[in-house]
Amino acid sequence: MLGKLIVADVKMIVRNRQALFWALAFPILFATIFGLFRFDDIGEADVAVIGGASATPFRAAVQEAEPLALDDAFATEVTAREALEDGELDFVMLVGDDGGVRVLFDEGEADRNSVFLPVLRQIVDQANLRASGVPPRYQMSVEGIAGTAVQYYDFVLPGLIGMAVMTYGIIGLGGTIAQWRGQRILRRILATPLSPRTFLAAVVVAHLLLALVQSSLVMAWGVFLFDGSIRGNLLWIYAFVLLGNLTFLNIGFMVASRVQTAEAASGLGNAVAMPMMFFSGVFFPTAGLPWILPTLTSLLPLRPMVDAIRSISIDATSITAHWSELGQLLGWAVVTFVVAARMFRFERA
Repeated sequence: MLGKLIVADVKMIVRNRQALFWALAFPILFATIFGLFRFDDIGEADVAVIGGASATPFRAAVQEAEPLALDDAFATEVTAREALEDGELDFVMLVGDDGGVRVLFDEGEADRNSVFLPVLRQIVDQANLRASGVPPRYQMSVEGIAGTAVQYYDFVLPGLIGMAVMTYGIIGLGGTIAQWRGQRILRRILATPLSPRTFLAAVVVAHLLLALVQSSLVMAWGVFLFDGSIRGNLLWIYAFVLLGNLTFLNIGFMVASRVQTAEAASGLGNAVAMPMMFFSGVFFPTAGLPWILPTLTSLLPLRPMVDAIRSISIDATSITAHWSELGQLLGWAVVTFVVAARMFRFERA
C-alpha cells in the first residue's frame, strides 16, 4: 500500500507544473547564472602610461606584467583621464621627467584596485632599483606546490544544492498541500480506510526521493556544463540532503497549515525561505556579515546543511567530521516535526 501511494505521489508531483518549477527549473536557473558569470574572474587591467622618454621602461614593464594590458591609444593626460572616467581604462600612470610617478585610478573599483595597485607599485620599486645601479642583494625563487584549486563556482554549487532542497521542501510542499486542500483531496482521504499517517508518510518519502533527484541534477549540471568540482563522497552529501529535507518538509507542512490556497502558501513560503537563503552562506561566506549576524545565522537550519555539504564537496571530508552539523539538523528535524504535528490537521480541509 505504501509503495503504491509513493508512486502515486511522485506522479502527482510530476504533473504539477508549479511544483516542478520550484523543484527543478528554479535551482537549474541559479546554477546556470552562476556558471555563466564567473564572479571570481577579475581579468586584466588596462593601463595607459603617459610621459616622455622616461616613461619608456614603464611601458615595457607594464607590457610584460601578466595581469596588466598596456593601452597606447592615449598620448596625453587629458585624454587618458577622460578614458578613465568613462571606464575605458582601469589605471593611468603619469611619468614625469623629474622622476615623479602618479597613478590615477577609479576609487569605485575597490576589488580591482586591491589586486592591481600592488603590481604597479612593484613596477615602480623595480625601476628605482635599476636606476640606483645597486644589484639586488636577495633573489627570490618560486616553487609551486600542487594544491586544491577552489573556484567560486565550487563554493557556490553546494549552496545551490541546499537552496534547491529548501525551496521545494518549504514552498513546493506547502503549495501542494494547499492545492490539495482546495481540491478537497484531504477531506476525501479522511473518508477512506486509508490511514492519514500512511498517506503523509508516502508524501514525505516521495519528496525525499525528489530531493535526491534535485541534488543529483544540480550537481550534474554544475560539474558537466560549468566545470564545477565535487571531490567528496556523494553518499555523505545525499545523507545531509535527506536529513535537511526532513526539516524543510516539516516547515512546508507548517506553512500549509496557516493558509488555504496555493498562492498564499507560495507567498508565506517565500517569506520563510528567502531570508534563510541569503543568510545561510548559500552565495557568500557568512563570516563577512556584520556584528553578531554570523553567530545568529548559524542557528538557521539551512546553515549546517550547506556547511557540511560544502566541506564534503570541497575538502572531501567524511561524515564523521560533521557531528555538530548532524546534531543541529537532527534537532531541527525533531523540533519542526513536533510543531508541524501540532499545527497540521486534516479536519481543516
